Amino acid sequence: MNCDAKQYIESELELSRLRMLSLLNSKSLSDTTKKRLVDIEASLQDLNFSTLKIVTLSDAMTAIRLFRSSRKNFSQLYIMDEENFLNKINLFIDKHSQIPSEKLKISEVKSLLKTVAIAKSTKDILNHIKLNVEDKLILNKVVVDFITSSKNEVFSIYNDNLKIASELFIEKSKKDLKINYLKDLVKEQKNSGGDFLVEKINFYGKNGWGIILPTKNCGRETLWAPYTKISIFGNNLSDLFKSDVKNTIKNGEYFKTLVLKDVDALKDNNNLLSKYYFLMSLIFQNSLSKRDKVKINIDMEESKILIPSSRTEDEGLRNSMTEFFNLAKTNLESKKITEIK
Repeated sequence: MNCDAKQYIESELELSRLRMLSLLNSKSLSDTTKKRLVDIEASLQDLNFSTLKIVTLSDAMTAIRLFRSSRKNFSQLYIMDEENFLNKINLFIDKHSQIPSEKLKISEVKSLLKTVAIAKSTKDILNHIKLNVEDKLILNKVVVDFITSSKNEVFSIYNDNLKIASELFIEKSKKDLKINYLKDLVKEQKNSGGDFLVEKINFYGKNGWGIILPTKNCGRETLWAPYTKISIFGNNLSDLFKSDVKNTIKNGEYFKTLVLKDVDALKDNNNLLSKYYFLMSLIFQNSLSKRDKVKINIDMEESKILIPSSRTEDEGLRNSMTEFFNLAKTNLESKKITEIK
């Protein structure tokens, strides 16, 4: 790519960034239209132009013009391996979805079944994405973002796929197998007539906001919530909370707590900042109407907090997830499945 082409692309990307800011601040567009136009600008900025078939200024102008007029045609002309994009990922997933051999030790079987459930859940979600995203450029970005950043979503359907995989193994091996599933603390709390609240907490000598869980310390120092859905007034605020559960003291006892992230950790994400200020506005309104401790109820019918059943399960699940998705990312990079950054 020559200097004129590079300069032209850089100026177009700068205009695209300005256009995105203008769209985000627009009051005249509907949310649907705004999202569609912002997605176009975001996908343009995510393109790795150095990998495309662009050499001259004329090539660059043609590419940008084609991108804005027809991303389908742009994708067919400039992006490599598009037709087999999900197929290649699915081949990798299928390789890790095989039911373990009955000759293995039970401990090995349980470890592999975790990976199988993660792999099958990943494939279910990717197939759902494929059905709902038609544009190939956006599809590539959404899939890569899922594998690299949003992978915890697999645990929303992990129990179902673990059940299927374990039943297939039992049928195949004729062996008994005790399976430990993720347990839903919200469901348990609801069944006991309890509730969950966002309230002021103190953890490790630091004040903050969080959701105190009905799980006492009991010598178990670490706890991870692989999947949470924290719904408040119909808004999913899960991304505002840390997945690593912390200890906090309540009535002289240690309890596990989902801790709200610091606002400084959200400053580069406008969507999360909006959710944060929404929650803070609820807390402020609540503080005006009540003199006692400020507490915000979560929607028990819509929310989920899934945790492993033991420390051993916690560690095993983390290891299986880390290994699977590290291999998935390596597979993406080595096979150059996508040309999007």
